[in-house]
Amino acid sequence: MKPENGTNLLKEQNEKLQQEVIELKTKSTTNLSGAEFTFLLLSFPVILSFCVLGVCLIVMSITNSAILQNIDKLLLVFSIFSVPATGILSKMAEQISSKKDKDK
Repeated sequence: MKPENGTNLLKEQNEKLQQEVIELKTKSTTNLSGAEFTFLLLSFPVILSFCVLGVCLIVMSITNSAILQNIDKLLLVFSIFSVPATGILSKMAEQISSKKDKDK
């Protein structure tokens, strides 16, 4: 009788482990809705251009001192880009936190 009890115990443990693996696989997959994908697709160029403009501004001001005399216009453009970029990033953070709250 002992071998049967051990076999049953192993079968039960195996079933539990298989259920845990299935649960972990479903939690690890990412499902994007059409609206989320469109939002990411449309917001990516804004974020990218904001970052590229910032890098170009830094590089140009380091390499060319004449740029520093007209930097106010470049900073104005940079600040105009910062508003939508900040809004997009806050919206993305809000969506991530709401998904984490739903999972709990």
